Amino acid sequence: MEDNKKIKVALFYAGSHLEEKIIVAKNNDENYDEYVNLIGCSDFDSLYCKSIKIGDKEYAVFYDGTKKGKKPFSYYKPDSVLSVITDNYEDVLYGNVVISNEDKNGFYSLTKEDFENIQKHIGCMLGETVTGPILFPAIKTALRH
Repeated sequence: MEDNKKIKVALFYAGSHLEEKIIVAKNNDENYDEYVNLIGCSDFDSLYCKSIKIGDKEYAVFYDGTKKGKKPFSYYKPDSVLSVITDNYEDVLYGNVVISNEDKNGFYSLTKEDFENIQKHIGCMLGETVTGPILFPAIKTALRH
């Protein structure tokens, strides 16, 4: 009956840092509660997942679809902090994101090499606070063609 497995995922705190987390991978909606809690979604319906290429590898990225910034990117607020960007800002995600590996059998752990790859693709974005400019980290993805 125990078909649940623990997997390593990367939690990127928007505007801050990357951290390793362990979650229980299940094959039902109950699994997504852990993603909702890690990301800080308001509810299950705001949780989205998309495949994003970071470096040369595709990853499953969970994010809160209700968090959106305003253009031009201006103030550093928890709900509008960029977390994932492309060179031309096409696929832009805001707020905390959880990254894992995925295949046809479901989600599975990130490896040490995956963490290194993700870390290598974290760059700096320029934003503003009420007191002036601020640099904050964001994950840079490959362009979509």
